[in-house]
Amino acid sequence: MTFTPKIEHTTSPDGTQIAYQVQGVGPALVVVTGSVGNMEQWQDCARELAKYFTVYLYDRRGRGNSGDHPEYSIATEVEDLQAILKVACPGARVLAHSYGALCALQHALTHGIQAELFLFEPPLNLDRLVAGEYLVDYRAAIEAGDHDRAMRIAMIGMVDLPAEAVEQIAQSPLWPQLVSLAPTWTREFEQIDALGFDHRRYRTLPGEKMHFLVGTKTTPMLQRSTKLLTELLPEAELSEMRGLNHFSHVTSPVEVASYVAQAAGRLEDAA
Repeated sequence: MTFTPKIEHTTSPDGTQIAYQVQGVGPALVVVTGSVGNMEQWQDCARELAKYFTVYLYDRRGRGNSGDHPEYSIATEVEDLQAILKVACPGARVLAHSYGALCALQHALTHGIQAELFLFEPPLNLDRLVAGEYLVDYRAAIEAGDHDRAMRIAMIGMVDLPAEAVEQIAQSPLWPQLVSLAPTWTREFEQIDALGFDHRRYRTLPGEKMHFLVGTKTTPMLQRSTKLLTELLPEAELSEMRGLNHFSHVTSPVEVASYVAQAAGRLEDAA
């Protein structure tokens, strides 16, 4: 029987209840999920990470067992992460995926970096806004209740996945989870686009405390985004995860956990 940690809660400064789970041994690692992501999707990867870390996995606001609030911005995500870090410990490492990685970067700009920050394919605006003109059709599909269509608009137009790859995902058990979370993506796309094109602000961060993770099978947009950040922060480390992609925390949890543990120097310690 698979062990599932109990759900606990902490409170963000605006009163929103944030649900989290704790498991494992070793130094603390807070996991920040990405867009259309939740604790459920990360369960297998969290169990693998728990071999090397004490893992704090939480549902970001507006999903799963967490609450929500009428007012939303990336700043509220920053304060949610800060609340979880207070539960974990001030020196906890952070592993952040996709939009969660942008939230973690913003947290680092606001509160600094106490320990290592592992960023798994953050989606920056590059030669165009990530959502841009596609956001109109995406929002219309959500308002019409056609979340399946909205997800296809996002995957092809915004995430830059080939149509055939989207169809493969649509036939997988992951698709219903993604579709159910589609409404939460609207406000997150708005926040990504609002960050604009000037990424020089990240140069103020301590690169020696940062480690980027990118799959060799991920989309060109995410590869370029990760590469740009490594150029802005030349002291940061980079792990190219062979054969992995943006959803490998679901499809290849053992491999993703191993790359994180290796980057943190935990493989030898846990052996």
